[in-house]
Amino acid sequence: MPNADVTVVWDDQALLVALNSDPRISAQLDRMAREAVLTMKFLAPVSPVGPLHRSGNLRSSIHAFRQGTPHDRYYIVGPTADYARYVNDDTVPHIIRSHGPWPLRNRETGQVFGQVVHHPGTHGQHFVERTAETFQGRRVQL
Repeated sequence: MPNADVTVVWDDQALLVALNSDPRISAQLDRMAREAVLTMKFLAPVSPVGPLHRSGNLRSSIHAFRQGTPHDRYYIVGPTADYARYVNDDTVPHIIRSHGPWPLRNRETGQVFGQVVHHPGTHGQHFVERTAETFQGRRVQL
């Protein structure tokens, strides 16, 4: 499954000097991280509410995590839901097997599938990559 990397290139030494001397830089990084979270939450799909599960778990798991030191700060923005990768990326066709003598079933609808299911795979929503694209080529003026 492909992963998207966003690389921002700058003069490290100049940025370190600016971070130490200008709080506007830190404030701008904070604003951009918040904007990335809001954009990703907007683009993340939400499943319909069912009788046995609540909707919006993926969306509510999206956060910005500040990393590093005050002089070397960066953010990781993304979902923490354990299934987020499967929603974002494409999945290939695969086999799902029951882990016992009982058949696989959909608890919400009562539909029974049997001991083995040949899952056709899914098309990813690519909400992480689409969020990164919104920042591509952006310049910030202080």
